[in-house]
Amino acid sequence: DTQSATIVAELGIFNIIIPANAKYIRLTVPDDLKSSFFFMLNQSLNPIDNNCITVKKIGGDFNSLVKAKNYADSLGYTTTIRVGEGIWAEELNFTTGLPHRMIGESRNATIFTNLPSSRFEIIKVKGGWYFENIKFLNGGRGYAVHADYAGAGAVEFFNCTLESYEHSAIGSGSHQDQHLILNNCNILNTGAYIGAPPLYWHNNVNNGVTNQKLIVINCNITTNNEQGIRIDDANKLNGGSGNEAEVIFINTSVYSRDFGVGNNNCDFRPYTTPAAGKLVGDSIALSQRSFGNNVPKLN
Repeated sequence: DTQSATIVAELGIFNIIIPANAKYIRLTVPDDLKSSFFFMLNQSLNPIDNNCITVKKIGGDFNSLVKAKNYADSLGYTTTIRVGEGIWAEELNFTTGLPHRMIGESRNATIFTNLPSSRFEIIKVKGGWYFENIKFLNGGRGYAVHADYAGAGAVEFFNCTLESYEHSAIGSGSHQDQHLILNNCNILNTGAYIGAPPLYWHNNVNNGVTNQKLIVINCNITTNNEQGIRIDDANKLNGGSGNEAEVIFINTSVYSRDFGVGNNNCDFRPYTTPAAGKLVGDSIALSQRSFGNNVPKLN
C-alpha cells in the first residue's frame, strides 16, 4: 500500500507516492546537495512549534500586535504569533528586534490596517519575517507593506492579501542576502493612477550587493489605472555596478483595466536594452525557472 505526501517548495507544490507505513520523509535541496531536511508526513514546512503566543481581541495571551512582538523579542528566539480574527489598526515597525512568524485566521478574517492618524503604510518589515493568512489593507495613499530594511533571509507572505487604494500594495527594496517571497497572494491597487503599480521592487543601490531575489508564485496582481509590476535596477539608475539580483515569476496573473495583460503591463527601468541574460539594467536577471505567467516577458 502507498500514501501520497504533498511538498510545498519554492517552485510550487509537488505530490509524491511513499510507503503507507512511512512516518518521516527526507527532503534534499537540489541547489545544495549537502543539506537534507527531515519532517513528519502531513507536517507543514513552516510548522507551529511550542514557541507560540496568541493575539486575540478577547482571551489571547495579548490583545495587541505590538505587545506580542515585543514579548517575542524578549524571549530571544523566533516565535510563532497566531493572530485571531478582527481588524487590527496599529503602527507596525518590524525593522528591529528578531524576525518572527505571524499567522492569521484567514485573509478575510484577520485584517491589518492603518492607524487613523497615519495612512502612509501599515507595516515596515525587514528580512526573516513570515506572514500567513493575513490581509494588509491600506485605504489611504500609501503602501500596504513597506519591505525596504536590511536583514538577511526571506520576507515571506503566504496566502495573504496586500491591498492599497492609491499606491503600491507592496513597495520593496532589496538588501544583501535578502529575498522577498510572495506565494499564493492577491496583490492589488484599487484607486486612481499615481504612478505606483501594485508590486514595486528594486535591487539595492550600493555596489557589490549580492544574493537578492524576488520570488512571485501563484499570485494575482490587479490594478485599475496603471501597470501591474514595476522593477527598477536602482544600482544602475544611480551609476553603480556589481550588484546582482534575480527575479522569479511562476504561474502569476497580472491584469490592469487600462493596460490589459500584455508586455506593457510591466515597467522595467532603466529603459535601455538590458545586458544579455538580464531582465533590466546590468544587474537583474529573470530566472530561467520562470514560467506559466500571462505576461510573456515574465516567462
